[in-house]
Amino acid sequence: MSTKLALLREYLECVSTQSKPERWAICRDRIEEENRHLRQLLKNGVSVYGANTLTGHKDHISVSDSQCPSLQEEILKSHAIGGPPYYSEHTARCIGYAKLYSWSAGMSGVSWTLFDCISDLVTSKDFIPEIPRDSSYSCGDVIPAAHWAKEIQRHLQERGKRAFMPGEIMAVINGSFIQVGYAASLVKRLETCWAFFVEMSALCHAATCANGSNLVGPTSRGQTWADEAIQYIRSFPRGEAAEAATQSPVSLRALPQIIETLSIALEDFFCEVDVNLGEPSGNPLFDKSIPFPILQASFLAPTLSIKAGALAENLLFAMWSMLGRTNYLLSGSVAGIPRDGATADSPLGLIQHPKLMAAIVEKSRMTHGRTIFASGSQTSYGVEDLWTNGLATLSRLSDLIDDFLRLCSIELSIYRYLAGNFSLKARLRSGLLEIADEADIVNQTDSGIIQYIQRSGLRLLQRQVPQGTRSRGY
Repeated sequence: MSTKLALLREYLECVSTQSKPERWAICRDRIEEENRHLRQLLKNGVSVYGANTLTGHKDHISVSDSQCPSLQEEILKSHAIGGPPYYSEHTARCIGYAKLYSWSAGMSGVSWTLFDCISDLVTSKDFIPEIPRDSSYSCGDVIPAAHWAKEIQRHLQERGKRAFMPGEIMAVINGSFIQVGYAASLVKRLETCWAFFVEMSALCHAATCANGSNLVGPTSRGQTWADEAIQYIRSFPRGEAAEAATQSPVSLRALPQIIETLSIALEDFFCEVDVNLGEPSGNPLFDKSIPFPILQASFLAPTLSIKAGALAENLLFAMWSMLGRTNYLLSGSVAGIPRDGATADSPLGLIQHPKLMAAIVEKSRMTHGRTIFASGSQTSYGVEDLWTNGLATLSRLSDLIDDFLRLCSIELSIYRYLAGNFSLKARLRSGLLEIADEADIVNQTDSGIIQYIQRSGLRLLQRQVPQGTRSRGY
């Protein structure tokens, strides 16, 4: 098994079980050394951003040693100004884990005492921080991060533990951990999208008696996930249905290409999350071999933003294909399926289902399909926000996942109806059809269906990662 995505797999398992990875324990010596280095810099009178200087555009103003402790509280108070809506409990937990993964990679300057205390908190069922959504401008995630830090402070004080030492509050609120944690929180839902889409694609290929040559062609990129999906569809039970002699519509012929592009986008996104989980992130950073604080912009995660945007575009593309193939399925051109799936008892049949799907697709395209980077702020002379509107992009991606799953659920209800009304059970054999609730067309992404999908052999993180991945660090 490839070691690629090993960090992401470990991270998700620990979040799920609320356990501590081994890496959090073995980084202790390095964290203590870097914290001693920070303390020595401050003792030597070196200017350390946010420790003995003000922040933002006031970073040129120094504060006295006696003012340093109160500065930590001032930074927290001035930044924790957001409000509802908040991220979900799961996302908030992912955010906390992402911060500690970043710290365990080194260079934060925090003390081991603080690291250990926060690791106890983020693995506790009682720690449910309220982290504001919609409070970031591009990479400026310090407002939601400050709310997370304020919850940390409150819980520490309730346990009789000390507040942040000079230099620690910047390490707590600065970094890409809000964006990385939010991105990681979407991974399992994206796995569900993939497995659901492949299952619906297999049902479509079987229901339409599609030409088998649709699934025969070059696999030029060696995409293991895509290849496995095509093999799964090829081996799907088809009963004794006669295969169409003529070529299928492009919405069916292009299935390998659609699956390949979606697998590439998922691969790139997952790998980018994996990379970011293993990197130091913050400002400033501290290396014991460098006699000054390292002032840089590792709190940016622009490549993750780009990968998230590309994935959203691919989900929209797949949704468009789902609508196209459903229109063909109910067009009256498929053997054994009358137009609209009409019957003597139901002459209108499924006439409105493609229209409902079209409404979802068009809403998604209008909401998420026109989101190219248009402008940035004047912070840091316009450089800071260049291609780093990470949280806004992830928020759109999260909403799009909901739309995608809803569309899949409508497709599922169509196949269940067809299997029950037109003697198509021989070519429409899927465990999903056995648990689908036909009466609830719109909201069929209930727990039973999702659990079935998540148990399927198509879950990406259980599979071999494709070779030749395009993400950073590999």
